[in-house]
Amino acid sequence: MNDNKIKLFLTDMDGVLTEGSIDYSGNGLLSKRFHVHDGMGLEVIRELGVMTGLVTSDDSSIIDHRQEHLKFTHVLKAIPKGEKLKATQELCEQLGLSLAEVSYMGDDVNCWDLLSAVGYPACPADAQEIIREIPGIHITKLLGGRGAVREFINYLSAEKLLATNSSIKEFVTRGFTP
Repeated sequence: MNDNKIKLFLTDMDGVLTEGSIDYSGNGLLSKRFHVHDGMGLEVIRELGVMTGLVTSDDSSIIDHRQEHLKFTHVLKAIPKGEKLKATQELCEQLGLSLAEVSYMGDDVNCWDLLSAVGYPACPADAQEIIREIPGIHITKLLGGRGAVREFINYLSAEKLLATNSSIKEFVTRGFTP
């Protein structure tokens, strides 16, 4: 069991914040769907004092638009295959954090090395089998893009694993108004 508290919550985009589908219109416009519960969970965890971030191979303009709404503390995008762990280690070094103080939620093979290294790994229920087999990984009941991020954030708060003394419930009763 990791004795460190989470100071940085990171997530992948496709398959975690989205269901993994990519839609193209007739004129080539790209679209992805996001669940509002995940967005609110990220807002709440940030308000509780935990930094948030996105670590993704994607480099589409959708990331920039989503960043405007979710206000991630850190965005690592266009990360080459096999480089998510290295990019996160560099971020942690800049922030003075260890990987044991990081939670990452991913779903596919390009997330495996980072999930295997962080203190609090998680994946949606529909993550690839090789990801679900990582020792100690928390597997949500919900699917990617369907509130899995929020479910995991609620779990972290309830288990007092965040680097804050407040839980989501305590925060809401103090008068959280989004």
